[in-house]
Amino acid sequence: MNVPPDYEKYVAIKITSTGDNCCCFHCWPETWSAVNKYIYPYGPLQDEGDTVIKKDNEKFVLECHESGPEIVVCLAASINLLSAVVNLIVTLLKARQNESKTGSAILRITRHYQVKNKQVEENIIELALPISSNAVKELEKRILAIFTKK
Repeated sequence: MNVPPDYEKYVAIKITSTGDNCCCFHCWPETWSAVNKYIYPYGPLQDEGDTVIKKDNEKFVLECHESGPEIVVCLAASINLLSAVVNLIVTLLKARQNESKTGSAILRITRHYQVKNKQVEENIIELALPISSNAVKELEKRILAIFTKK
C-alpha cells in the first residue's frame, strides 16, 4: 500500500468458518465469485492472493487465505472507507450463506492487531447462517467501534 510498516496503525479483520475446513477458491467458488464482482475493478482476486481496494483516495487490502478472508485497514480510516469494508464483509457473508451446504455453519469474525510488537486477537462477533438483518446491524456497529475507540 506504499505506507511505512508501522503495524500498530493497522487492524486485520479475519473471517473464519466453523463449518468448513477450507475457505479457498476451490471450496468457496460462489462466495469468491461474488466477492470478485463486488471488488471490481480492483480484482479479480486470485487463489491465495491479495488486492488493494481504493475508496475516496484511501486503501484497504483484501487477502484470500485457506483459513478465511482477511481485510487489513488503517486505524485512521474514514467513515466512507469503513462503510466499504462493512459492505464487503456483508457481501461475503451473504454469498457464503447462499453457498453453504451445511446451513448451520458459524462464521467468526476476529480482529488482529499489534501492541508493542505483540500480536493480539480479539473476537468481534460470531454469526450463524442464515444471517439476520439484526446480525448485520450488530456487525456494522462492532466493526465501526474498533475504529472509534480512543
